[in-house]
Amino acid sequence: MLANPRLASAQEGVIDREPEIKAAYLYNFGRYVEWPAENVSAGGSGAFLIGVVGDTAVLTPLRTIAATKKVAGRPITLVEMKAAADYRPCQLLFVPSGQDPEMVKSILKKARETATLVVGEEEGFAARQGHIGFYVEQNNMKFEINSSGAEKSGLKISSKLLSLGRIVGERQGN
Repeated sequence: MLANPRLASAQEGVIDREPEIKAAYLYNFGRYVEWPAENVSAGGSGAFLIGVVGDTAVLTPLRTIAATKKVAGRPITLVEMKAAADYRPCQLLFVPSGQDPEMVKSILKKARETATLVVGEEEGFAARQGHIGFYVEQNNMKFEINSSGAEKSGLKISSKLLSLGRIVGERQGN
């Protein structure tokens, strides 16, 4: 389910069903990453926690997935972070574009203290701030992976996922 489906006709110039596709990717990222033992129980609920920063259209399809799917046999719980004070340790953190930069900076600082897979959608996100970043190429949703950054965070990304993404490195000084 990680294939890059054709998203819309080239004439439209926009991606059709982008929120649903991103939500599906987020779910699948959770299936192809291994967390260190201390982060597996982050939040203490036994659930697989997906944090979402701010408002995004991805929340609606992600709620549907969370209601019907599991990751590694664990129910999915969404943690909506509308302010930095809402931060809660999670296994996966999604940072949509267009969020308050100070809030994002504060939440990312806290997320870096734990083994959290950080996924974003701003250009160059994986190299600058996180582990995986979405991008669009020829009207297809794709992703880049900062595998060295993920490894430094204690995350092990499966070779299958690595083979599907474009590998990028961390930029120095950020």
